[in-house]
Amino acid sequence: MERIHQYTRCIDGFVTTGPGQGKKDFKSRTELFIGPGHQDLMGRAVEHLHKVATSTPYFKIGLTKQEAVIEHIARTTLARILLNETLWQHFTNTEFCAKPVAERQAIWGPPIDPMVALA
Repeated sequence: MERIHQYTRCIDGFVTTGPGQGKKDFKSRTELFIGPGHQDLMGRAVEHLHKVATSTPYFKIGLTKQEAVIEHIARTTLARILLNETLWQHFTNTEFCAKPVAERQAIWGPPIDPMVALA
């Protein structure tokens, strides 16, 4: 669970969340990285960020899968941003998150498939 927490913190560093809106903003803004349809996955990840789910009984296989997926998202996001100088410039301040969704998607490119980690 600590690894999930750390990978989620890494992803959280690239999204700007508003006061009192952390979970909602995290789930919606990470859609840029992985596309829509993964709100449950990212909701579970952000619960680890805030350590809400630490007492929830997970099956070991489910926890291992979740860790693999979050690690893949974090590593792929980092690699894409750090290896693309044009993209990197958009993550040097908080203005990127204020841009319209379509503009952010055009800058980011195709979403990461988080389930590749389980293939």
